Amino acid sequence: HQHTSYSTLQSLGGIEWSVSGQVSYDPETGVIDFPADVSISRADTSSLTEALNNLYLQAGTLSGNPVATAAGLAQLTVLKEHPEIYPQLEEKAKVLEAAYREKGWNVNRAGSLLSVFFTDRPVENYDDALTCDTDLFARFFRHMLSRGIYLAPSQFEAVFVSTVHSDEDLEETVAAIRAF
Repeated sequence: HQHTSYSTLQSLGGIEWSVSGQVSYDPETGVIDFPADVSISRADTSSLTEALNNLYLQAGTLSGNPVATAAGLAQLTVLKEHPEIYPQLEEKAKVLEAAYREKGWNVNRAGSLLSVFFTDRPVENYDDALTCDTDLFARFFRHMLSRGIYLAPSQFEAVFVSTVHSDEDLEETVAAIRAF
């Protein structure tokens, strides 16, 4: 077996993140294994995160994938070098939030992530989410799709605003929301 280890610890705006892992290759079988561990936490809560690391394991489609890990590290580097990105994303998300609220829908938003709930009450837990009108969402989803705006097909997914969404993209999206 051939092994290569990697590890990094960075800090970005009070958030600590570390990535460590090992890439191994077995020349007899041709198997490449790349387990990785990623930990992201606020600096003032890192001791809590360390305590939980022995109790909680998160898995996902790209967990431990070195290409996804490298992309994530590259993204964190860009964010560190361009602190103006987060305020720009915040403003873009506020535009969409306002358009959804004009329709009377509830919106939960954190930064550039938002969820729209087709209910007349705030959604703070599972029982609140059960009051959503999923049939209305389905009609809205098809309406947006017919205008070339691709949303997640579930009422309970998040909307992700990106730096590649232009002002024109936002204007088209707002116009489509208002037209519903």
